[in-house]
Amino acid sequence: MDAFYLEKIFPEAGKIFEFKYKDFENVKEHCIYIFDTNVLFVPFLISKKGLKDYKKIFINLKKEKRLFIPARVAREFAKNRGATIQTLFKKLQEARERINKGGFDLSTLPILEEDQNYNRIKEIETEVNKLKEEYRDNIDALISYIKTWNWDDPVSLFYSELWDNEMIVELKKNCKDLQTDLEFRKNHQIAPGFKDSKKIDGGIGDLIIWQTILEIAEQKKKDVVFVTNEEKNDWFYSEYNTTLYPKYELFDEFRRNTNGQSISIVNFEKFLISQNASEDTIKELKDLRAESGFLVITRDALFTELHRSLKIAQEKENGFVSSKFFVETILANKYYDIASSWDLVNALVSEGILELYTHIDTSGLYPPVGAMRFKTQHNISEES
Repeated sequence: MDAFYLEKIFPEAGKIFEFKYKDFENVKEHCIYIFDTNVLFVPFLISKKGLKDYKKIFINLKKEKRLFIPARVAREFAKNRGATIQTLFKKLQEARERINKGGFDLSTLPILEEDQNYNRIKEIETEVNKLKEEYRDNIDALISYIKTWNWDDPVSLFYSELWDNEMIVELKKNCKDLQTDLEFRKNHQIAPGFKDSKKIDGGIGDLIIWQTILEIAEQKKKDVVFVTNEEKNDWFYSEYNTTLYPKYELFDEFRRNTNGQSISIVNFEKFLISQNASEDTIKELKDLRAESGFLVITRDALFTELHRSLKIAQEKENGFVSSKFFVETILANKYYDIASSWDLVNALVSEGILELYTHIDTSGLYPPVGAMRFKTQHNISEES
């Protein structure tokens, strides 16, 4: 621990009260925009109309030479693109399996053959089964289409035309200096990177992105707007699961390294509004994300994640799923908004689908723990 770490974080104490930071509204017309990895995946989640809006905005910023990404962002996109397409594939497969499970066949009842209700039921059966077959055929066609994607899916094709070497910026700082910087930040809880030690990269990814932002701003001598949909847990002050505003040390470090420029950190929805995106596109983004900026979980996604967690728990003796751990760790780590996840859990409890209960450790080693499960075995198999 460095006893003088505050002197190193804020070496120009006089500027703390003197410097006036510009807000987003004051810089949006002349700033440069730098995008986080999660924003590049948004087009996989929106409609064709929304994608058209997205393209128009990005192309205009490119023409104005105001659009950049750190090279680390491009690398993270390359690494995680496959998982995003896997998710699309999985949703189609799950939809196909659900239609296969859904039985719709009334047994033959000769005694009712003269009844018009019975005959209409048999007609509907024939119609529904034809629709089910058509549904399966179309899902199979989509699955086959996705299987043909290499790097020529609609989003990747657009990016191959959009991004060029001038817009993808490599960090000049060397690996050894970065590692030293990260260790200092971890030891003194300085953003970014100090809360990400459990990530596979140990938190270096966010630090690389941050240092690249500093280098871009210094070179371009421009204010920066960093657009991200992940409200990074060590970049912001937060309370009661609500993100408040970025850490002051980030603003001060940016000022010192860019000769007095300002930085704003906004989510993608706010960025779209500033670029006059259509109301439909903005609504699409709102429906996907909670006010916190995190994803709003769907019923199907919650069922899938809970079923997976219960399966793992059931492999252990006296295993269970802690309700708090499930919502605030498992779901939160997948970028699901905590508050809306609890709202959905409580709604499903009210509907009789889920059950919240107190798990008692029979060995007596641990205190009672709040836990959750599907109310019946039927719900586990059918709903997930």
